[in-house]
Amino acid sequence: QWELNRLELLNRKKIHGAYHFFLPNISASRQAIHFLNHYSVQPSDLPPVLDVEIEGKTDKQLIDGMKEWLLIIEKQTGRRPIIYTSFNLYRDILKKKFPKYKFWVANYSSKEYRFKDDQIIYWQYSDNGTIQGIKGDVDLNFSKIEF
Repeated sequence: QWELNRLELLNRKKIHGAYHFFLPNISASRQAIHFLNHYSVQPSDLPPVLDVEIEGKTDKQLIDGMKEWLLIIEKQTGRRPIIYTSFNLYRDILKKKFPKYKFWVANYSSKEYRFKDDQIIYWQYSDNGTIQGIKGDVDLNFSKIEF
């Protein structure tokens, strides 16, 4: 239901976007400024994505830093960012702390029940896919949003 036919996807307009790999031990505002210095908002782009794969020294450190980065980016771009993370980090720490945000979760499983959660709009189910014309492995995702 959620997967697009690869050929259909290749024939569609390419959607661009930008993400920031978050480092919880570095100033969130400094990271946000760096992102904004290299990002120009285009109306047809995906919203900015905050990639959260590294936990902080404490959950509070991680959450506080993420909130600071997200608020700065939303204020400056006018777009609410999406949070990319592992399914376990989402379930165990982030879901309850960011109820107004949408998530892109990485979980290499074929169990589509991940999409029953309204906060999850993208699900990366593989990191070793193939697409004609691209050398090497590519990430494969399901999306609740049609482009």
